[in-house]
Amino acid sequence: MQDWNFSTRYLTQPQILSYLEHVADRLDLRRNIMFDAKVVPAHFDEACNHWVGRTDSGEQLTATFLVTALGLLSVTNTPDIKGQDSFKGEQYHSGRWPKSISYDGKRVAVIGTGSPGSQIDY
Repeated sequence: MQDWNFSTRYLTQPQILSYLEHVADRLDLRRNIMFDAKVVPAHFDEACNHWVGRTDSGEQLTATFLVTALGLLSVTNTPDIKGQDSFKGEQYHSGRWPKSISYDGKRVAVIGTGSPGSQIDY
């Protein structure tokens, strides 16, 4: 992070991706990363102290670390919440939060976990 300048406090997906690509290049990590591969089952083998997995193409993998690339670099996850379809109020996903919202006279709830919920501008 010492040689990177973040332009905003709350990063967008392209900014995060750009930073991760910079780190991968700077530390020569790309040779140890498999891109565009779907790992179907993966589990941690405590006896061997490593991850064991298989790709959707059938390749067997073992690794010390497993980075699942979930979150801001993945597809937005909208949970199936009972009654959501009949809710009459406004609904926003933290990954697509509008730049300006008036909260005057409104009751607001944030459902979920993780940093996006704490970054919502209000």
